[in-house]
Amino acid sequence: MGACLAVLVKFPRPGRVKSRLATDIGAEHAADIQKGMLLDILDRFCRIPNLVLAIVFPFDEKPHPFLDLCRHARIPSDRILLLQGIGDMNKDIVHAHRTLLTRFRKVVMMGADIPHYASTQLGEMLSALDEVDIAYHPNPDDGCCPHGLRRFGDLWTGNDSRDPGYILRWTELATAQGISCRALSMIFDVDRLDDLVRLENEFADHCPHTMRAIRALHAQTR
Repeated sequence: MGACLAVLVKFPRPGRVKSRLATDIGAEHAADIQKGMLLDILDRFCRIPNLVLAIVFPFDEKPHPFLDLCRHARIPSDRILLLQGIGDMNKDIVHAHRTLLTRFRKVVMMGADIPHYASTQLGEMLSALDEVDIAYHPNPDDGCCPHGLRRFGDLWTGNDSRDPGYILRWTELATAQGISCRALSMIFDVDRLDDLVRLENEFADHCPHTMRAIRALHAQTR
């Protein structure tokens, strides 16, 4: 098959997601924001023909809450694959790429904290993967997400994203494995309150599910 967009995400339960954001707005609102961001991503990309969506969820969670969430939001769950993880985040990324690349020519992976990622940007990613093995969007916090692969390479084992120099190590690992790599446009992810403010100011029309959660937050804090 052609392309798969995989979303690496925990189910949006208070106290389990967006810990840095929860410090500023509380665990309940942080979970609501996470749910809104995930729904914006699924709702947008489930409409693209010939693109399969996958939810990659932690090994200690169940699949049915994600299906219930999709049904409640009228997102066609029959367009979505569910893939359970096997360990920590890096292990889940490696596992998902190994698994999905046996079924799809191209696999793009992202977190649920980039609800403003546009279909045009995904198109640019998929086009880049016609020419290189790995393409990625650098993030201001030294991350690289979304990223896409057409050829498997392990750039994650032993490479902690919390340590400075993550992208440099990532690209060095690609070079060492003979994997061609291309950086695309810079994209911010929503980890902190200032990121949430930027999302609201710049992408409100693009993220209706997230905006509903933000409006609920504003209503309570007035």
